[in-house]
Amino acid sequence: MNEELFGEKQPSLGESVRTFDAFPKTRATYTTRTSRGGAVTLLLLLTSAYLTLTELRTYLSGTESHTFLVEPSIGHEMQINLDITVAMPCSSLHVNVQDAVQDRILAGELLSKEEVKFDDGEAHTLYSTDHRSVDDGGERRVYEVLKKGGKKRVFKSGLRKGGLFASLTGRGRNAGGGGGSCRIYGSMGVNRVQGDFHITAKGHGYWEDGAHVDHQSFNFSHVITELSFGDYYPKLVNPLDGVVSKTDENFYKFQYFLSIVPTNYESQTSGKSLLTNQYAVTEQSRKVSSHSVPGIFFKYDIEPISLTISDRRTALLAFVVRLVNIISGILVGGGWAYGLFSTLAGYFRRQRRSTDGMLNGRALGDEE
Repeated sequence: MNEELFGEKQPSLGESVRTFDAFPKTRATYTTRTSRGGAVTLLLLLTSAYLTLTELRTYLSGTESHTFLVEPSIGHEMQINLDITVAMPCSSLHVNVQDAVQDRILAGELLSKEEVKFDDGEAHTLYSTDHRSVDDGGERRVYEVLKKGGKKRVFKSGLRKGGLFASLTGRGRNAGGGGGSCRIYGSMGVNRVQGDFHITAKGHGYWEDGAHVDHQSFNFSHVITELSFGDYYPKLVNPLDGVVSKTDENFYKFQYFLSIVPTNYESQTSGKSLLTNQYAVTEQSRKVSSHSVPGIFFKYDIEPISLTISDRRTALLAFVVRLVNIISGILVGGGWAYGLFSTLAGYFRRQRRSTDGMLNGRALGDEE
């Protein structure tokens, strides 16, 4: 007699593995689908989809942090990049820089000048609301700034391609007549201290031997195509870029007060960084008497703080793990909540049925 036939049957490999199943299945015949359960399922799926889109938007845009520090860098010089058109001939204008240490820089000898036709067709006023600002949530994103910044360039002479004056052919209103305006452009180094950069008429404000401009020819209407501080990044937009200011008065004084803040954009994801300067501007312009000096004045001051704007994005693996946790957490948690609600609803339903039976003289379970 073979005793092995009467011994315990050894389980197969598949049956042994099946004992570790942590997700036991319920037969379809033991489940019931309800409209309430379907509505809860749709609600959970919609919630999962909404949170998934929110996480995707956060992953694509990243998160930014702003840190203010006492300016740690030590520098003695700063570069000013300027491109401005004034509705007066170049021979009538005087360009100068005077800083807090009483150093005078003859900016007219460092910058380039050329006779052009005054054009404000694509310009806007400083406080207009119909132009794109750097604070509209677009360019201020670090990765956009790093993309637009690219590499620093030298401010080249000639017309800027694709810029405000890509073709000075008389578009818009001509405040200075054909060829009667002066375009002043280029870069110059100044002391890294508070200063005053101004454009005036020759013979007014500074004494020049034999130089004097007729008062009736004064017209300091102007268009600022570029005004930036530090290395020149042509694609970065500054508050005064594309700003036009006009007047019909001969003795008129345009004043711009600038607060310069050294700013470092850095991406902790890509490791790229961009060191530049941004500034806030306020403007105060008014008509002056014939005994005052009319012109265009830029009064700038360097703040003793620096701003670091950092961008950080979630890694792809971490993003996937977050999505899995969100979706599974909502579905599992929603299933538990729905099961608990169903259990409580059944309990109170039985309690109400039992109470109704006692009031009507019937025992529980006697209903027909």
